[in-house]
Amino acid sequence: VKSLTPLEARRAYPVDLHGVVTTSAPASYMLTMQDETAAIYLGVDNRLPFPPYGFRIRVEGKSSPGETASSVAVSKLTVEGRGPLPPPADLKRFKLNDVRLDNLRVHLDGVVRWVSLDPSGAYRMVVAAPQFRTTVIAKSGTVAEAALFPPGTAVSLEGTYSPLSDRFRHWQDFRIFTPSLRGVRIRPPAPGAAVEAQTANLPLRSLFTYGTESSPTVPIHIRGVVTLRAPEGSVYLSDGEGGVQVVPVRGIQAARPGTLLAVTGFLPTDPALRRIEDATWSVIGPSSTPEAPIIQAESALDGSYESRWVRVQGQLIHRQQALDFNILVLQSPSAMVTVFSTAEPGATWMSLRMGTVLSVTGIVLPMRERTGMAGSRTVRLLAGSGQDIQVIQMASWWTPEHLTVTLVAASALLLALFLLASFLVRRLQ
Repeated sequence: VKSLTPLEARRAYPVDLHGVVTTSAPASYMLTMQDETAAIYLGVDNRLPFPPYGFRIRVEGKSSPGETASSVAVSKLTVEGRGPLPPPADLKRFKLNDVRLDNLRVHLDGVVRWVSLDPSGAYRMVVAAPQFRTTVIAKSGTVAEAALFPPGTAVSLEGTYSPLSDRFRHWQDFRIFTPSLRGVRIRPPAPGAAVEAQTANLPLRSLFTYGTESSPTVPIHIRGVVTLRAPEGSVYLSDGEGGVQVVPVRGIQAARPGTLLAVTGFLPTDPALRRIEDATWSVIGPSSTPEAPIIQAESALDGSYESRWVRVQGQLIHRQQALDFNILVLQSPSAMVTVFSTAEPGATWMSLRMGTVLSVTGIVLPMRERTGMAGSRTVRLLAGSGQDIQVIQMASWWTPEHLTVTLVAASALLLALFLLASFLVRRLQ
């Protein structure tokens, strides 16, 4: 069945399979079975009960193309009794997008980043390994069991590999389904965990410095003042000398600018991303926002100021109101600055004229294409409130456009007066 192409699977060939249930999660519509040759997803309608995990079953139905690989649309399901689970495949021996992993029972070693209760009643555990990060979905668990896995806990587990793809069936990511948190085992810390003591309260400027000893599986502890809160929920921290974007776990209490935080998080598995992920924080208290240094826009082109709280000046050459952001484009001596503002446009915004010199305080955003960084001459800046945009010198009203309009209006008025005078002279004559 798994060897069928999507076009062949659509022909609804009759299927009769025997195997062991490796995933049974009705809330997630996840039912899989595995035999000696492969594993497969089973599409079951609401009339058929989900068989229990670890039981041997017989499945009758028709082939279906599935979302990522061929599957079975089940018409009849028979439970034959408890059967031995197939041995798990070691995830480290495969490429993550290997089609052979589809719905296969696998073994995973990693480090817990966070655990939370899903609205469906299942527990979600984010686990990171040196090369990847994935979500483990445990069908059952308790608050006490979840508390056994604080961030940084090294774990081993078995579960079913479930790929995630786009509408073109291109692999994007994967999840692991496991029956219960009770099956997740705590293992001795990996050798790299000894680095954790060196990552306490790191200066923000050193987080991504060449030679910094850390990894995506080691918790990092930092402190900083919130300078800006992004619309999607992440925050930017500054300690006066460096800055970093912090992406929190779901459900954490929001932090406002001017709040001093103690943060525990992880470096990304993708080295191209310069941020702290899966972070939790505690509020130390209110604090003054560090002074934003004035920089030349071109000095931020090499990425050295990414995520830092800075001030840039330039001449306004474009203004646009968009759905998510209000956009200003500034011209500095040797670089362009695109400013994205989340604030509602006020009277000052509406009165801005082209050519006005502005001072904008905000966060330097990463370049869109890091591979094209050397050739790009545009810096992107995220500003929070209207107070972050200040007018240094308002442009004169006498712009070329206004001068043209005035000359046209004056010419029209003079012509009208001339015609009126000519009309009156003729009547007097």
